[in-house]
Amino acid sequence: MRAMTGPAIASLMLALAAAVLVPMGLWYVAIPCALAGISTSLQARRALRADPNLRGTTFSLIGFLMSAVVLFVTLWPTVLFLWGLIRTQLG
Repeated sequence: MRAMTGPAIASLMLALAAAVLVPMGLWYVAIPCALAGISTSLQARRALRADPNLRGTTFSLIGFLMSAVVLFVTLWPTVLFLWGLIRTQLG
């Protein structure tokens, strides 16, 4: 049986933690978890490309996508607010 890469598992766990923390109102903890999930998923992808005997491609992909969605859902209202604030100040 082929070994599972550790960063792939970590990226999935970090993404799940971030997804659970956002509805609880702990966005300030979810954002660093999501950023760490993206970072570890990219690290896992590099390790998977370097060693074809490792498993974890799906875990790292799901971790990356979930982390990206959490960041988008969490930060999009702030971006819209700042955009509206800048537009009202300029015009």
